[in-house]
Amino acid sequence: MIEGIIDTHAHYDDEKFDFIRHATLSSLEALGVRGIVNCSSSVESSYFSVELSQIYDFVFAAVGVHPHDADNLSDGWRDSLEDLLKTPKVVAVGETGLDYFYDNSPREIQLEVFYEQIRLSLNHSLPLVVHDRDAHEDILKALEIFKPKAVVHRYSGDAELARKLTDLGVYLGFGCAVTYPDSKNEIESVKSIPIEYLLLETDAPYLPPYNLRGRICTSDMISVAAEKIAEIRGDYSPKQIVDIAAENACRLFNF
Repeated sequence: MIEGIIDTHAHYDDEKFDFIRHATLSSLEALGVRGIVNCSSSVESSYFSVELSQIYDFVFAAVGVHPHDADNLSDGWRDSLEDLLKTPKVVAVGETGLDYFYDNSPREIQLEVFYEQIRLSLNHSLPLVVHDRDAHEDILKALEIFKPKAVVHRYSGDAELARKLTDLGVYLGFGCAVTYPDSKNEIESVKSIPIEYLLLETDAPYLPPYNLRGRICTSDMISVAAEKIAEIRGDYSPKQIVDIAAENACRLFNF
């Protein structure tokens, strides 16, 4: 067990936790988890994320609309997020971004909803939690234009894109994907980025460590990712990786 973990991207509002949510969250502090940013995917899940942050002292909320839901928004969605952003313990806008792999929403609508949420993050001086699936060029362009404080979660681009993003001051989130044998981009990127832009995350309940695939992922599993990242980089111990990433998270999310 490694103490001091901050999981910067989880989804404890997900239905996979419906019958184990309280038991899971209540156990995590004893397993070394110091903080969690619960990221939302819709207006409805944004309300749930805020509710979780009010129940658990170590849970914070990011509110926003995932690109999969961009084409399924009712009138007033932006006003709803605007109200939620004034709530205590809301520390970011997201999960928002672009997904050109599944294309569940038309790309022009994804872009419109993404840009609206960038403006929200700037208006409220809050960081942006960015989803980028096969949309590297448009994500980079948006971040270059608006220059929000941001993290690209579950980073999957190559080392060159990582350099361009960190040059903009953008943080990169890495989790248990680094333990998978086909994660060449993640491994090369986590090896090369400046340590001050590294964040740790799970994407819980998804993407557990490779040797635990098939299980529900929980925030304590970040210790496995930290061990692998320490091995890949060779310049810090797993505990140092956890501590540095936690410092980075506190700096970005201001908690």
